[in-house]
Amino acid sequence: MPTDLTDGEHISCIYYLYPCAVMATSPTGAELLQFWPGETPSTSMVRHSILSRLPVEDPEVRAFYDAYAPLIQAVVRDEDAPVLESSGIGLAAGHTDAILGRNEIGCQEAHRQILADVAAGANDG
Repeated sequence: MPTDLTDGEHISCIYYLYPCAVMATSPTGAELLQFWPGETPSTSMVRHSILSRLPVEDPEVRAFYDAYAPLIQAVVRDEDAPVLESSGIGLAAGHTDAILGRNEIGCQEAHRQILADVAAGANDG
């Protein structure tokens, strides 16, 4: 993977794209995770797209992503999905005091936006 990085290319950034996506950038490329609601509050669908900075026709690059994709998808499945699933179940039961990712600045901003939208919707009704 890239070894001849210039200044600033060693940084990974995660962007929350309101209302349902996260983009993560890194020296290898970017990933886009899109979250779509299911038929009930406790169901959803995730679309995970991986974008490479380098041509995947290169066998070395292809091998890297063939090994990388299952690893990162396992993180989402094994760590993130159970939290989101239990949160959806809590929301369906009427609980409103759950805090996800309370130590992550991006999550804090997402929570503020969601609370503002919920408050605006409550005022409309």
